[in-house]
Amino acid sequence: MNEPTLRQLRFLVAVADHGSLQAAARALHMSPTGLSLGLDELEHVIGVPLTVRRRAKGAALTPAGRAVVAQAREIHTAVTELSTIANQLHGKLVGSVGVGCFPSLSPTLIPELLERLEQTYPELQVEVLESPADELQARLREGDLELACMFESQVDPDLEFIRLMPTQSRVQISPRHRFGRRRGLRLAELVEERLVLLDIGPHAEATLALFGDRGLTPRILASTANIETVRSLVARGMGYTITMARVMRHDSIEGWPLVYIPLTDPLPENSVVVAHRPDVSLTARAEAVFASLRSIGISTGQIQNSPNR
Repeated sequence: MNEPTLRQLRFLVAVADHGSLQAAARALHMSPTGLSLGLDELEHVIGVPLTVRRRAKGAALTPAGRAVVAQAREIHTAVTELSTIANQLHGKLVGSVGVGCFPSLSPTLIPELLERLEQTYPELQVEVLESPADELQARLREGDLELACMFESQVDPDLEFIRLMPTQSRVQISPRHRFGRRRGLRLAELVEERLVLLDIGPHAEATLALFGDRGLTPRILASTANIETVRSLVARGMGYTITMARVMRHDSIEGWPLVYIPLTDPLPENSVVVAHRPDVSLTARAEAVFASLRSIGISTGQIQNSPNR
């Protein structure tokens, strides 16, 4: 019995992606006639019609055609991964990998990650997406990302995560503020001060929940999704913010100083984590990214050995 070839499957996927023989043929740099013959051969091997081809209306997939396309995409991914593994055996890792990062973590994770990967796998391309946690998780589910760095408290139950390092909630404030020389602060002490809220997805909700869970309501000076704007307002002494950032930057973009004071309230534990889909095996490229992220955690002296949920 004959079996479908990768070339024939690639023809069918192109028709599914482009909607007509002419457009698919252009994408494949071949003639529509040659493409049509290749589809005829595939349908003969499979034994059922896979496409409905009409000159005026383009090409549509039959139910069997849609099922074959779904399998063909998985086969293409597997073949690509075999090539990646072969390159890795020769000390090379090529191709691209999608990695997401929560914006407040990105400045202290992504530059070091890319530098480490460039030194080890110079041909690996990392496509970085900085977005709120809900967007990152949606893109993980859709397959656009393989990994996403965020806080443990932000991860939805249907995803798995691996802990990298613990975090501690701190008050970011100007040293000129009346609380600027304190060694610890309670949320109740901050209620009468003005809060500069980093308004990025669940981060804002979590910050407000710290107060709400204790029956407190903070005074909000401003809400902004721009981290530098938050730092600048705080550094000018106009208010404070709550941060769980991995590295504490001690000045604003304008050069004004900042200090960080631990919250002394009993708060839930939290960590920086790498989230991923539990039903999809990580590619060799994603494994390399995770290894580098873990190395960053180890270098901080705070690596956590608790693996998955």
